[in-house]
Amino acid sequence: MKKKKLISVTLAGMLLAAVLAGCSEGDTLGDIAKEAVNAPKEVGNMSKEDIENKAKEALDTAGLSEGGAIVDAAGAAVDNAKEAFTAEVGDLAYYVAVTAMDKLNLETTCSKLKKAYLDEDWVAISDKIRYPLNMADGTVINGPEEFINYMADKTIAPEDKAQMEAESCHDMFFNGSGICFGSGQIWMNDASYMTDEEPKLEIISLSGIVPKE
Repeated sequence: MKKKKLISVTLAGMLLAAVLAGCSEGDTLGDIAKEAVNAPKEVGNMSKEDIENKAKEALDTAGLSEGGAIVDAAGAAVDNAKEAFTAEVGDLAYYVAVTAMDKLNLETTCSKLKKAYLDEDWVAISDKIRYPLNMADGTVINGPEEFINYMADKTIAPEDKAQMEAESCHDMFFNGSGICFGSGQIWMNDASYMTDEEPKLEIISLSGIVPKE
């Protein structure tokens, strides 16, 4: 998601509200700006009503009334921010069948894992695995240290690297087994799904790994 775009949309609306209220460019305007910057970061996990309340709180903090043009400007800013967020991120409920993790956090996590895989950063990958992990050559890996040692003389096959490079980490394929990267180079799932535990995506399958020549 392009956070700067969302921030600028909401901030513009808030600043417009300040102008309509006849505010100076001092502390009052600064308070509005800070609240406006905070709102878009939370928008993915908030209802429209929650976001509207956030906008009104920003105006209250600045000592402004909630009447007339001020509320209209704030409401327009909220609507614009919500629309911009949805356009960037897509259907927020896309992964609801496999995890309770919010879409933005999930796809950000997957983008980082994609980079770690392509960089062959096996230390970073090791902390994201649910052990034991079964490798294609029959090796069973029982922990992070074993994984790092196993990968010491391994690399990624060119064709698998190409598949992962093409992965957008947006609206990714999933089924009952979990969420798939590329053409299956990484599979992850959330063992905490449908429980009271915090969502936690973990790697359950890793492929495309071959010995270094």
